[in-house]
Amino acid sequence: MARYASGKKAWGYSDRSGFRYRLRDMIKEWNGLKVGVDEYEAKHPQLEPNYPGPDPTALYEPRPDARTEPAIERLLGINPFLHSGDGAVTVTEINHGRTTGNTVRFRDAVGFGTEITKALLESSSGYSITVTTTDQYTFTIPNIPSAPTQTFTVTVGTGSGGGNVFYIDGVANPVLNLKRTGVYTFNQNHSTNSGHPFAFKTAEDASYIAGVVFKLDGVTKTFSEYSNTTNFNAATLREITFTVASGAPSTLKYYCTVHGNGMGNTINVSTIDQGTNVSFGGEIATVGPVTLEK
Repeated sequence: MARYASGKKAWGYSDRSGFRYRLRDMIKEWNGLKVGVDEYEAKHPQLEPNYPGPDPTALYEPRPDARTEPAIERLLGINPFLHSGDGAVTVTEINHGRTTGNTVRFRDAVGFGTEITKALLESSSGYSITVTTTDQYTFTIPNIPSAPTQTFTVTVGTGSGGGNVFYIDGVANPVLNLKRTGVYTFNQNHSTNSGHPFAFKTAEDASYIAGVVFKLDGVTKTFSEYSNTTNFNAATLREITFTVASGAPSTLKYYCTVHGNGMGNTINVSTIDQGTNVSFGGEIATVGPVTLEK
C-alpha cells in the first residue's frame, strides 16, 4: 500500500482563490474543491431538498354544492309590459341577465284591453323570450285576434216582408258586425244582384265610401260608376272591398243604391281591443317563479 509524506511543512494552493495555505490546514468541500479554512462553504440545503411526499387533492367524504338553485321572483317596475299588437309583448326588466330562449313565467300581473288578460300573462307554461337589449326582451302570446279578413257572398231574394232584400251568406239582410282595420269583401257576382248595386251609408243616411273600393270585371270604379245600373248589370264580376278605418263610425248601413235602405240593415263597427302600444302591468308585476330553460 502506498504511503504519503506527512506534509508538515507543505504548502497548497486553494482551488477557489489560488491563495497559498498550509496544506494541512486546507479543507475539502462537498464538491471536491480543496480550499483554505476561511474560504470553506458548506453545501447549500436547497441543493438537497427534502422530498415532500405526495400532495393529494381529493377530499375524504366531500360535500360539494350540488344543489339546483330554486326559482326566484324578481319584482318588475311599474307597467313593465308594452303590447305592440297581435300578442307581441315587450318586457322591461333592468339588467335582466337573461338570454334568448329562456322561459319566463309572470305572476301578479295586470291584463290590458279585452284580449291581453291576466290569465294569458300568467300562463303556467311561461313564455320563451327573445332578448333585445340588456333591459328588455320580448315574447308572443299566441292566438290574439288580429284584424279580420272576410269575404261575404251577396245575393238578392225575397225578405220576410215580401220585398227584395240582400242575403249575406244566405241570411236575409242580417245585422253585420265589422271590426275596425278589418278588410271585408262583398261579392255580388250572382245574377240575382242585377239591378241592385250594394253600397254603404252612415247612420244619418249620408253616402259612406271611406276605405271602399268598387270593382267591375276586375277594374276599379268610382262609386257613381259602380252604382250605375247599366255598368253594373253588364259586368260579370262585381265586388266591393271595404277596409274599415280605425276611426270609422260605430254605426253604418248597407243598402241598395236603387231601392234604398229596405234591402239592407245596420252595420255595427267595433274595435279589437288589444291594448296596442300602451304600457301596462300594474305596480307590482313580478316575473317568477322563473325557470331558465335553454
